[in-house]
Amino acid sequence: MILSIEQLSISSKEKNIVDHVSLSMNEGEWFALVGQSGSGKSLLSQAIGQLISPNLKVEGKIIFKGEDLLTLRPKEMRSIRGRKISYIFQDYQGSFTPFRTIGQHLDEYQKTHGIDDKNQRLQNSIDALESVGLDHTLSNRYPFQLSGGQLQRVSIAIALLLSPDLIIADEITTALDSVSGHRILELLAARQKDTGCTILFYHT
Repeated sequence: MILSIEQLSISSKEKNIVDHVSLSMNEGEWFALVGQSGSGKSLLSQAIGQLISPNLKVEGKIIFKGEDLLTLRPKEMRSIRGRKISYIFQDYQGSFTPFRTIGQHLDEYQKTHGIDDKNQRLQNSIDALESVGLDHTLSNRYPFQLSGGQLQRVSIAIALLLSPDLIIADEITTALDSVSGHRILELLAARQKDTGCTILFYHT
């Protein structure tokens, strides 16, 4: 078992938002969590990575590979987030800085997580883009020069860049048309098969 959520509750001063949720996932599994908008799915995913607002109270346990993530200090969590647990967000366009090229995004992500060798970072970036069906020359372009489907592919490439054990995909096809959305799901399924990662998939 790679992830176990036990009696997780998230609340504000006014109300309970997530109430005693429990689930468990095995390694290599694709686990779909379905619910209406506003049901607390995104908050649950944020709680896993300690990305939740400090104004909210979180209770319960989130056991990842035998360790309760809710007990970790921020510095300890940063060493896990990105390397062992990565995210593909619904608002993927908001994840990109408009004045940085795609290659700079890929390079900075690796530097942030301790990959110091410049040549290695470059090769990793090329491999990551090609693994999601994009030409590596796109690394010289800016986010606004790519289509929505291409940007979503880049976000998947970044999420897989450091070979994480768990990918959290938060309604990643919502902003895409049905054809592009279907292709993205096929791509993610193929990459999961190649890497053996586990996927927690959120869908409305």
